[in-house]
Amino acid sequence: MEYQILSKKEKQKIIHKYKPNIFIEVNDSNLEGFNRWIRENNYVILDMFRRYETNQNFLISWRQ
Repeated sequence: MEYQILSKKEKQKIIHKYKPNIFIEVNDSNLEGFNRWIRENNYVILDMFRRYETNQNFLISWRQ
């Protein structure tokens, strides 16, 4: 899942209500926007790994 899907209003409501852990793939060209999203939505990166040259995978969790 690419990070832009997290910004959709209907997804934001679900995320803010349930505060799930999220496993997400982020293209390198979107890292700045993704980092801004996790800061603005009180999430932290628990783990990350790179399988391909053009993107990274992240496990993020709501900061309690």
